Amino acid sequence: MKPTNRKSLPVLVKYLALFIVFPFFSKCQDKLSDGLTEEKSNAQVSVDETYRGNLLFNSNLKFFRYRPRSKDSADGKPMRERVIKHLKDLDVWGVRESVGVLEVNRLKRRKGSFIDFPYMDSIYRRLDEEGIRYATELRLDRVVANPDNFGPVWEENARYVVEEIGKYYGTKPLYYSAVNEPFLPGMREDGVPLTVDQVMRVQEVVYTTLKAVNPEIVVLSCPISGGRIDKGVELAERGITQYCDYFGVHKHNDIGEDGHNEGGTDVWRIIDRAEEMGYPRRPMVMDENGTRLTLPQVWEGATEADARTYKARWIGNDLVQMKALGFKYIVMYAVIKSQANGGEYNILDKNRPLANGFERYEREYQAYKELWRLEPHLLSNGINGGFEEANPDKSRGWVVCFKGNPRIGMQTSVPQEWESVDFVKNDPSGAFKGNNYLKMSKPVRPLTQISANRCRRLVEGLTPGQRYKLCARVKLTGAASKANLRAMGFDVLGKEKAEKEVTYAESDGKYVHAEVSFVAGNEWAVISLEHNGAGTASWDEITFTK
Repeated sequence: MKPTNRKSLPVLVKYLALFIVFPFFSKCQDKLSDGLTEEKSNAQVSVDETYRGNLLFNSNLKFFRYRPRSKDSADGKPMRERVIKHLKDLDVWGVRESVGVLEVNRLKRRKGSFIDFPYMDSIYRRLDEEGIRYATELRLDRVVANPDNFGPVWEENARYVVEEIGKYYGTKPLYYSAVNEPFLPGMREDGVPLTVDQVMRVQEVVYTTLKAVNPEIVVLSCPISGGRIDKGVELAERGITQYCDYFGVHKHNDIGEDGHNEGGTDVWRIIDRAEEMGYPRRPMVMDENGTRLTLPQVWEGATEADARTYKARWIGNDLVQMKALGFKYIVMYAVIKSQANGGEYNILDKNRPLANGFERYEREYQAYKELWRLEPHLLSNGINGGFEEANPDKSRGWVVCFKGNPRIGMQTSVPQEWESVDFVKNDPSGAFKGNNYLKMSKPVRPLTQISANRCRRLVEGLTPGQRYKLCARVKLTGAASKANLRAMGFDVLGKEKAEKEVTYAESDGKYVHAEVSFVAGNEWAVISLEHNGAGTASWDEITFTK
């Protein structure tokens, strides 16, 4: 055995010390730098709280990941930048991203655990730089250690994690949510859905913790899927609205009042019930919204192009329906990376990337780009209330509403409901004024997809607290004919209505004046012209004024 070389010992000890001490020192430095990053981040970013339109997206940037504590992966950063480029092109207000899966690993966080904010900031800071807001999913069911099934140990861990995140990000997110779709087994790692008791407990812990950090932080209830409205009512009865600023819901495929199993008006039944039980009435957030390609279900010969044309029309229809229901935040599902139904919800195709980004499903992409921005709907631009300007597509401008998930009779990508609503041109004898008007008639086919003829227009740029007046001229034929002039979506709490019904007896085949007024609670309203499908209704000279 060779004797030890004593001269080499100091060198060996030095390297051993570096090996043992450096990771600890590095981690301490990380914690120190976290504090510095927090101060710098909060100081630099000014949060724009002004209303910026309608479009938020489930962007799934979290899937284009960083390597832990290192540089970007070979494809992570370029892919994220391509998606962000499209988000900017679409002029989105914000995106929905999850803090929970932005972590370096799947270790469950306990009280005192290290939280890698610089790693999460790899995405959030880029969004800050681009002026894109984000809705933050905490995903506590996946992030927080839960050894006692939502008992006191879990609560201690959860409050620590939520407090640290709340202190770091503050009011930069549009809102925070705790657990995604808590009643769906497929959303849970263990496949066991949460109970109403557990959701109430999670919501109370998150809400009280974040409000203690900063009362201005906005908290969404754990968003429920549209098929779980009954669970939402149960949560309302238990007092969920005490622990949220907005109630969150998800919806896919169907839209508006006639949705199949997911009717939009059902969600307000939840808030109505909360108020009946003596709990606060809260506004609503559509935290996930979208449709897959439903047309082939009812039309065997439908091609992908047919279905995408139909979906593009759905996008314009969906906008007015969601705004008519009063949703301030509407998160569309999804930009990219959704695996649901083979990626049919996506508007960027991840399987066919181009040199400058991802291949777009062009008709759908353009529908979002052209229709979901603020500018096309501003009251200052006029509403074409005399129908004298061309209405190029019944899903744009004045939108003829249709059911989003057709079940019968489809042999074309043109919605059946469009057949009974017509923009009549060059017929001064039928107009109240000018040459053009809108005509609603008895449906051509015996069974309609929706319960009435509806033509709607979104009006943006309203001043909350200001009174507005909506007027129209309407002419009815047919003894059973009825028409309704409605203003919708203007109330932040979904409670106030403005409606005027006109019967044939009042019209007797002549144009009559209809008028409603309301005080805006939101920055928008939806004008709705409706007819029961008996006889005809002619509409002209729609005005919207202060």
